[in-house]
Amino acid sequence: MSSFDIYYQPFIEHLAYTKLQHQDKNLRTKSAAALGVMVPLNPKLFVCEVIPNLITKILDEMINTRHGSLFGLAEVLIGISGQSHLHYWCQYMKDSVFMRYLSKNE
Repeated sequence: MSSFDIYYQPFIEHLAYTKLQHQDKNLRTKSAAALGVMVPLNPKLFVCEVIPNLITKILDEMINTRHGSLFGLAEVLIGISGQSHLHYWCQYMKDSVFMRYLSKNE
């Protein structure tokens, strides 16, 4: 993904600021999990932009926004702690190109 840096930040922003607020609970949880797995690729982006934004949305009046932001924040913190390799998604994605690239760069 680092060879496509131009797409990385907009993709993360779309997951964090749009998909985490979606009506569908499964889409919110999967988007949060995807964010957590992608943290090692650019932790500075998450620390400087994503986390502060998610914290402000935790108190939103819309339940979908609160749930997605809280779940997203939890997954991102797991990723920042260096434990993203323990995520349950890694078992399902172990043969994917993304996970092979991620494991090379951690």
